[in-house]
Amino acid sequence: MSNLKNLAKYHKTNKYDLGYIDVYEKYFEKIKNKKLNILEIGIGEGGSSIKVWSEYFLNSNIAALDIVSTNLKVKNVEFFCGDQSDEKILQSIINKFKYFDIIIDDGSHISKDLIKSFNFLFEHLSEGGLYMIEDLHYSYYPRYGGSRINLKKKDTSLN
Repeated sequence: MSNLKNLAKYHKTNKYDLGYIDVYEKYFEKIKNKKLNILEIGIGEGGSSIKVWSEYFLNSNIAALDIVSTNLKVKNVEFFCGDQSDEKILQSIINKFKYFDIIIDDGSHISKDLIKSFNFLFEHLSEGGLYMIEDLHYSYYPRYGGSRINLKKKDTSLN
């Protein structure tokens, strides 16, 4: 089962329901058989999306970062526990993988966290690499550092 949509449905990842899988398939289909380094920030309790990436990118090395520790064992995935805005944990991942061809940020959704991890990780993205950030609409939620009134508020992940 290598079709991304089928994998997403099978593993019940919300990335399918939210429409991200259609976007990802457009960018990932041509490169899925290459040997890539992939980082996903935010894997959630069941790790459904990391299971999708493991089965879709069969030749790749995958790093999974989450603030909550997990006992998941998934082929070709190495798990890291820590905060996405903690440069020490990000540096330890970089020390291991050196660079990434794909980075998917589905972490805290807090603007300052997204900005900090983006600023740190972007220089470790390979030439032509893809940096995907999910759920940018949280830039409009005050509890995530955004504003529903001031849509041009500085320091939001969207702006």
